[in-house]
Amino acid sequence: MVKKHELYLKFLLSEILLLGQVTLDPHPDAHLLINQLADKYGYPMEIHEVITEDGYILTMQRIPHGRNGTSANLRVALLVHGLLTQAEQFVLQGMYHGSLAYSMADNGYDVWLANCRGTSHSRKHISYSSKQPQFWNFSFHEIGIYDLPAKIDYILEKTKKRKIYYVGYSQGGTVFYVMCTERPEYQQKIVMASLMAPSGLIKRPQFSLGKILTQNHKLIWELIKRYNMYCFPSMKYSLGKIVLSLCVDSTMTKICSHVLQLAVEIKPTNITQFQYMWPIMFRFVPRASTKQFVHFFQIASTEKFRQFDYGTKRNLEIYGKSEPPEYFVENIAVPIAFYYALKDNLATYKDIQEMCGRILRCEKSSFIHNEDFVHLDFVLSYNLEELVNIPVIRFMEKYDEN
Repeated sequence: MVKKHELYLKFLLSEILLLGQVTLDPHPDAHLLINQLADKYGYPMEIHEVITEDGYILTMQRIPHGRNGTSANLRVALLVHGLLTQAEQFVLQGMYHGSLAYSMADNGYDVWLANCRGTSHSRKHISYSSKQPQFWNFSFHEIGIYDLPAKIDYILEKTKKRKIYYVGYSQGGTVFYVMCTERPEYQQKIVMASLMAPSGLIKRPQFSLGKILTQNHKLIWELIKRYNMYCFPSMKYSLGKIVLSLCVDSTMTKICSHVLQLAVEIKPTNITQFQYMWPIMFRFVPRASTKQFVHFFQIASTEKFRQFDYGTKRNLEIYGKSEPPEYFVENIAVPIAFYYALKDNLATYKDIQEMCGRILRCEKSSFIHNEDFVHLDFVLSYNLEELVNIPVIRFMEKYDEN
């Protein structure tokens, strides 16, 4: 039965790749690389590489100043993307609809864009190929303890600064918590953090698919190991190409809308404004380790923010005890501003408020003043400048890097 399903899936995906030859009104930026996107809108961009302690070769893009500025005496900020996104997340909207990277650069920031391990820009290792399962043996834990410290040290060395400003979206908040708890010395290198819809405490997933995956996380992990499904999307298929082929067609757009609605339960009124952005958004959807997803499912199931659960036997070998250790967020002393959406079904406002109450310096906990705003709106909304960027930047100005 499994083989039949696999054959059917392969057939379906192969057919999908052949569809959608006729497209209507594709997004004008859909086929541009990130440096071409920056150049189109008049922003300088540099490419930098850093190697982590465990051998991953990571790429960062840097926007050293705004369109009309210079790079002298600027505040330095690191922007960290969410799961299944990468640096392009912060430049997708161009300069007209609120790309955070451009807004910050124009407001006096030297902006560095992270690309965590496994993303399209950071798919190299000193020993492994991305086609090997060993390359994908990580969750968000390793991103927090290896990727972020390597990036921060590199940025501080290049800019000759003592501290940076941190901005994270979704998993970009999760990995920040991990770094602060497991590598506490790096708290001294952060001026303050602005976290948008951060995932951490996941006690209240509000969408049906999330509940199903959470309830079956042990089975999912066993299937991943049995069938060697170490990354998503599969190395055999490109989610970006599939969506780019299908979802710009006027008829198929409606089907894509329903699929997205079922997946994360976005209201149809919001999906309409997303449709124009889909081609460029999914053009840049990277792969991620399936272990990242399972780690989130485990946290939601146990309602405990803790390290990866390998099962009793393996936990004893790795941690020296049967249960994985928790991340003690109560030790996080970095000033943090939280931004959330009341209708976010992934990072719920109640979970974020609980996190705000547990850390030492919750400086701000603010909901987005739009009743239809949801998780993906932090990436795709057309009024990001007003609702997100300006409030984030203005609040950051209250904190001096010295």
